[in-house]
Amino acid sequence: MINMKKRWIVCLLVGLSISAGAQQAGMSGPMADYRNGCLKMLEAMEEKDKYDLYEAKEWFGRVKVSTWQDVVAADTGVKEADKVPEVYFDAEFADSLLRHNFDFVPLDEISLMREVDGVGDADLLVMNKAVPAHGTLEFKAMGSGQCQLMLLSAQGAGLTLTVVETATGKEYAGKAEPDGRVAWVEWNMGEEEGVFLFRIENRSERKASFVVAVN
Repeated sequence: MINMKKRWIVCLLVGLSISAGAQQAGMSGPMADYRNGCLKMLEAMEEKDKYDLYEAKEWFGRVKVSTWQDVVAADTGVKEADKVPEVYFDAEFADSLLRHNFDFVPLDEISLMREVDGVGDADLLVMNKAVPAHGTLEFKAMGSGQCQLMLLSAQGAGLTLTVVETATGKEYAGKAEPDGRVAWVEWNMGEEEGVFLFRIENRSERKASFVVAVN
Protein backbone atom coordinates (compact mmCIF):
# COMPACT_ATOMS: atom_id res chain seq x y z
CA MET A 1 0.00 0.00 0.00
CA ILE A 2 1.07 3.60 -0.60
CA ASN A 3 1.48 5.85 2.39
CA MET A 4 -0.11 8.83 0.61
CA LYS A 5 0.18 11.32 3.45
CA LYS A 6 3.94 10.83 3.83
CA ARG A 7 4.31 10.48 0.09
CA TRP A 8 6.22 7.24 0.36
CA ILE A 9 5.56 5.30 -2.77
CA VAL A 10 4.83 1.61 -2.98
CA CYS A 11 4.86 1.19 -6.70
CA LEU A 12 3.22 -0.58 -9.58
CA LEU A 13 4.47 -0.07 -13.19
CA VAL A 14 2.37 -1.42 -16.20
CA GLY A 15 4.66 -3.07 -18.85
CA LEU A 16 7.07 -5.91 -17.99
CA SER A 17 7.21 -9.13 -16.00
CA ILE A 18 9.31 -10.08 -13.02
CA SER A 19 12.89 -11.23 -12.48
CA ALA A 20 13.71 -14.52 -10.81
CA GLY A 21 14.71 -12.80 -7.57
CA ALA A 22 11.37 -11.08 -6.95
CA GLN A 23 8.08 -12.44 -5.69
CA GLN A 24 4.94 -12.08 -7.77
CA ALA A 25 1.45 -12.12 -6.30
CA GLY A 26 -1.94 -11.20 -7.62
CA MET A 27 -2.51 -7.76 -9.07
CA SER A 28 -4.71 -5.52 -6.92
CA GLY A 29 -8.30 -4.99 -8.00
CA PRO A 30 -7.95 -1.29 -8.89
CA MET A 31 -4.73 -1.96 -10.77
CA ALA A 32 -6.31 -4.81 -12.75
CA ASP A 33 -9.30 -2.61 -13.62
CA TYR A 34 -7.02 0.22 -14.72
CA ARG A 35 -4.91 -2.19 -16.78
CA ASN A 36 -8.03 -3.51 -18.50
CA GLY A 37 -9.14 0.02 -19.30
CA CYS A 38 -5.76 0.90 -20.80
CA LEU A 39 -5.66 -2.18 -23.00
CA LYS A 40 -9.26 -1.72 -24.13
CA MET A 41 -8.52 1.90 -25.07
CA LEU A 42 -5.49 0.83 -27.14
CA GLU A 43 -7.65 -1.80 -28.84
CA ALA A 44 -10.25 0.86 -29.62
CA MET A 45 -7.59 3.14 -31.10
CA GLU A 46 -6.25 0.37 -33.32
CA GLU A 47 -9.70 -0.61 -34.57
CA LYS A 48 -11.23 2.91 -34.40
CA ASP A 49 -14.07 1.32 -32.47
CA LYS A 50 -16.09 3.77 -30.36
CA TYR A 51 -17.85 0.98 -28.50
CA ASP A 52 -14.50 -0.23 -27.21
CA LEU A 53 -13.78 3.32 -26.02
CA TYR A 54 -17.00 3.31 -24.02
CA GLU A 55 -15.98 -0.02 -22.52
CA ALA A 56 -12.55 1.41 -21.65
CA LYS A 57 -14.28 4.31 -19.88
CA GLU A 58 -16.31 1.84 -17.85
CA TRP A 59 -13.10 0.20 -16.62
CA PHE A 60 -11.53 3.58 -15.84
CA GLY A 61 -14.68 4.60 -13.97
CA ARG A 62 -14.10 1.84 -11.43
CA VAL A 63 -10.84 3.40 -10.25
CA LYS A 64 -10.05 6.69 -8.50
CA VAL A 65 -6.82 8.02 -9.99
CA SER A 66 -4.66 11.05 -9.40
CA THR A 67 -1.48 12.34 -11.04
CA TRP A 68 1.76 11.04 -9.50
CA GLN A 69 3.80 14.19 -9.03
CA ASP A 70 6.22 13.32 -6.21
CA VAL A 71 8.44 10.96 -8.16
CA VAL A 72 11.83 12.52 -8.93
CA ALA A 73 13.23 12.31 -12.46
CA ALA A 74 16.97 11.96 -13.00
CA ASP A 75 18.80 13.79 -15.79
CA THR A 76 19.43 11.19 -18.47
CA GLY A 77 19.92 13.63 -21.32
CA VAL A 78 16.37 13.32 -22.66
CA LYS A 79 14.77 16.66 -23.51
CA GLU A 80 11.51 17.50 -21.76
CA ALA A 81 9.78 17.90 -25.11
CA ASP A 82 10.64 14.29 -25.92
CA LYS A 83 8.95 13.10 -22.72
CA VAL A 84 5.53 14.41 -23.75
CA PRO A 85 3.30 11.42 -24.61
CA GLU A 86 0.91 11.14 -27.51
CA VAL A 87 -1.43 8.91 -25.51
CA TYR A 88 -2.84 9.49 -22.02
CA PHE A 89 -4.36 6.52 -20.27
CA ASP A 90 -7.58 7.82 -18.71
CA ALA A 91 -11.26 8.47 -19.37
CA GLU A 92 -10.67 12.10 -20.33
CA PHE A 93 -8.37 11.11 -23.19
CA ALA A 94 -10.94 8.53 -24.27
CA ASP A 95 -13.53 11.33 -24.31
CA SER A 96 -11.23 13.43 -26.48
CA LEU A 97 -10.87 10.58 -28.96
CA LEU A 98 -14.66 10.27 -29.12
CA ARG A 99 -15.15 13.99 -29.67
CA HIS A 100 -12.48 14.24 -32.36
CA ASN A 101 -13.21 10.95 -34.13
CA PHE A 102 -9.92 9.35 -33.02
CA ASP A 103 -7.76 12.35 -33.98
CA PHE A 104 -5.05 13.01 -31.41
CA VAL A 105 -5.40 16.48 -29.88
CA PRO A 106 -2.61 17.82 -27.60
CA LEU A 107 -3.74 17.62 -23.98
CA ASP A 108 -2.28 18.53 -20.61
CA GLU A 109 -1.82 15.70 -18.12
CA ILE A 110 -2.75 17.72 -15.05
CA SER A 111 -6.04 18.90 -16.54
CA LEU A 112 -6.71 15.46 -18.00
CA MET A 113 -6.48 13.40 -14.83
CA ARG A 114 -9.62 13.07 -12.76
CA GLU A 115 -8.57 14.57 -9.44
CA VAL A 116 -10.12 13.21 -6.24
CA ASP A 117 -10.51 14.80 -2.81
CA GLY A 118 -6.84 14.66 -1.90
CA VAL A 119 -4.17 12.23 -3.01
CA GLY A 120 -4.99 10.05 -0.01
CA ASP A 121 -8.37 9.20 -1.56
CA ALA A 122 -6.88 7.87 -4.80
CA ASP A 123 -6.76 4.16 -5.55
CA LEU A 124 -3.84 4.73 -7.91
CA LEU A 125 -1.31 7.40 -8.78
CA VAL A 126 -0.38 7.46 -12.45
CA MET A 127 2.29 9.14 -14.55
CA ASN A 128 2.03 9.43 -18.33
CA LYS A 129 5.32 9.93 -20.15
CA ALA A 130 7.12 9.13 -23.38
CA VAL A 131 10.65 8.00 -24.10
CA PRO A 132 12.37 8.65 -27.45
CA ALA A 133 13.90 5.96 -29.63
CA HIS A 134 16.99 4.53 -27.92
CA GLY A 135 16.35 6.84 -24.95
CA THR A 136 16.42 6.13 -21.22
CA LEU A 137 14.37 7.61 -18.37
CA GLU A 138 15.16 7.13 -14.70
CA PHE A 139 13.09 8.02 -11.62
CA LYS A 140 13.49 7.80 -7.84
CA ALA A 141 10.87 7.32 -5.16
CA MET A 142 10.55 6.12 -1.56
CA GLY A 143 8.76 2.99 -0.49
CA SER A 144 8.45 0.32 2.15
CA GLY A 145 6.94 -3.12 2.49
CA GLN A 146 5.63 -4.99 -0.51
CA CYS A 147 6.12 -2.91 -3.67
CA GLN A 148 4.67 -3.39 -7.13
CA LEU A 149 5.63 -1.60 -10.35
CA MET A 150 3.50 -1.77 -13.47
CA LEU A 151 4.45 -0.25 -16.85
CA LEU A 152 2.19 -0.17 -19.89
CA SER A 153 3.42 0.92 -23.31
CA ALA A 154 1.17 2.19 -26.08
CA GLN A 155 3.59 1.07 -28.79
CA GLY A 156 4.19 -2.45 -27.50
CA ALA A 157 7.58 -4.16 -27.58
CA GLY A 158 10.80 -2.23 -27.16
CA LEU A 159 10.73 -0.99 -23.56
CA THR A 160 12.73 -2.59 -20.78
CA LEU A 161 12.37 -2.00 -17.05
CA THR A 162 14.89 -2.20 -14.22
CA VAL A 163 14.17 -1.56 -10.53
CA VAL A 164 17.00 -1.04 -8.01
CA GLU A 165 16.87 -0.76 -4.22
CA THR A 166 19.52 1.86 -3.56
CA ALA A 167 20.29 0.75 0.02
CA THR A 168 20.96 -2.89 -0.83
CA GLY A 169 21.80 -2.69 -4.52
CA LYS A 170 19.24 -5.40 -5.22
CA GLU A 171 18.16 -5.23 -8.84
CA TYR A 172 14.95 -6.52 -10.38
CA ALA A 173 14.80 -6.72 -14.16
CA GLY A 174 11.43 -6.71 -15.83
CA LYS A 175 10.92 -9.11 -18.71
CA ALA A 176 8.40 -8.22 -21.40
CA GLU A 177 5.27 -10.32 -21.64
CA PRO A 178 4.40 -11.84 -25.03
CA ASP A 179 2.29 -8.87 -26.11
CA GLY A 180 5.16 -6.52 -25.27
CA ARG A 181 2.82 -4.07 -23.57
CA VAL A 182 2.06 -5.09 -20.01
CA ALA A 183 3.88 -6.58 -17.07
CA TRP A 184 4.62 -5.77 -13.48
CA VAL A 185 7.30 -6.29 -10.89
CA GLU A 186 6.79 -6.97 -7.19
CA TRP A 187 9.41 -6.98 -4.44
CA ASN A 188 9.69 -6.42 -0.68
CA MET A 189 11.71 -3.49 0.66
CA GLY A 190 11.20 -4.42 4.31
CA GLU A 191 9.67 -2.40 7.11
CA GLU A 192 12.00 0.59 6.90
CA GLU A 193 11.35 3.25 4.28
CA GLY A 194 13.98 3.40 1.59
CA VAL A 195 14.78 4.81 -1.82
CA PHE A 196 14.44 2.84 -5.01
CA LEU A 197 14.90 3.82 -8.61
CA PHE A 198 13.33 2.52 -11.77
CA ARG A 199 14.77 2.82 -15.22
CA ILE A 200 12.85 2.60 -18.50
CA GLU A 201 14.84 2.04 -21.68
CA ASN A 202 13.48 2.23 -25.19
CA ARG A 203 15.44 -0.08 -27.47
CA SER A 204 13.14 0.42 -30.43
CA GLU A 205 13.42 2.75 -33.42
CA ARG A 206 10.46 4.94 -32.44
CA LYS A 207 9.20 7.08 -29.60
CA ALA A 208 7.01 5.22 -27.10
CA SER A 209 4.24 6.60 -24.89
CA PHE A 210 3.69 4.78 -21.61
CA VAL A 211 2.00 5.01 -18.24
CA VAL A 212 3.33 4.16 -14.80
CA ALA A 213 0.63 3.22 -12.30
CA VAL A 214 1.23 3.12 -8.54
CA ASN A 215 -1.01 1.86 -5.76
